[in-house]
Amino acid sequence: MSTVSNRRRFLQNTTFLSLSSVTSSWLCGTLARAAVSPVRRVGGSQIKLALNAYSFSKLLNDHAKGRDSGMSLLQLVEFCARHGFDGFDPTGYFFPGYPKAPADEYVNELKRRAFDAGLGISGTGVRNNFTTADKAVRAAGVKHIKEWVEVAARLGAPVLRVLRIPR
Repeated sequence: MSTVSNRRRFLQNTTFLSLSSVTSSWLCGTLARAAVSPVRRVGGSQIKLALNAYSFSKLLNDHAKGRDSGMSLLQLVEFCARHGFDGFDPTGYFFPGYPKAPADEYVNELKRRAFDAGLGISGTGVRNNFTTADKAVRAAGVKHIKEWVEVAARLGAPVLRVLRIPR
């Protein structure tokens, strides 16, 4: 009976010692990392708040379908400016005539309105279906993305999100 008790006690003690040494080394490493001074930035944080147009998908789709309760991308620019956003992401689905690339006149008007409102264009996004086995559909998807890379460049958008959305 005493050997079982001693064996149990030995296992308990060694387990405790192992865990305590691991915990103490982790804690020391954490404290050492916490002691490092934060990165100094000139002018403070550079985080800016932008609105993705998809947040207004119902209103933007209503506008695209000619419903009275809708909102255009140009109206979304005004909304963003009134509510203190730094930028917005005009998702491609909500451009007139999507999936076709918008006319230069529309892109220029959207850029001008955003600029006048003090908004940056943080990116844009389009649909694709690269997962299909049909080579013709994939080739059309590649062509579509290339067209929208050009639109993103004309907008001054640093990002083009390519989203897989089933149809």
